[in-house]
Amino acid sequence: MILGRKWILQYFGPIQRVPPCNKETCGGENEIHIREINLVMNGLGMVGVLEEGNGRKSVLGADDFLALFEEEEPSLEEIKETFGVFDVNKDGFIDGSELQTVLCSLGLECCLEECKRMIVAFDGNGDGLIDFQDFLKFMERCLC
Repeated sequence: MILGRKWILQYFGPIQRVPPCNKETCGGENEIHIREINLVMNGLGMVGVLEEGNGRKSVLGADDFLALFEEEEPSLEEIKETFGVFDVNKDGFIDGSELQTVLCSLGLECCLEECKRMIVAFDGNGDGLIDFQDFLKFMERCLC
C-alpha cells in the first residue's frame, strides 16, 4: 500500500466505523475486522490483501490498522498500480466521474461537481483530467 497515515487523516479524516458492524461481528470499539478492510480493498480491485486465521489476528486496533499504511516511499510501480485503480476506463487519465466511482466504492459520498473541483486542484494543464504526471505530483505532495 502507498497511502500514509498523514494522507488518510488529511483526506478522509478520522477513521469511522461502518454502521452495520457490531462487537459480535467485527470486534470492539476502535477495532476493525480484517473482513471490513478486505471489503474496501476488494472494491478497489485489490483482492486478498489481508488474510486471517492460522494464528493471524482477525481484528485490528486503530494502531494496527494505521500501521498497514506506514511504509517508506512507495515504488513507482505501486504508484502506477494506484493510478490504475482510479483510471477506471484505462485511458491514461482520471476524470471527475472516475474519481467519484472510486470514492463511492470506498463508501464516501460526493457529487460529480465536488469530484471535478478536486480534479481541478491538481490538474497541471487545465484540461479537467489528471494524467499520470499530475497524479505523481499529487502523491509526492501527499506523502511528504
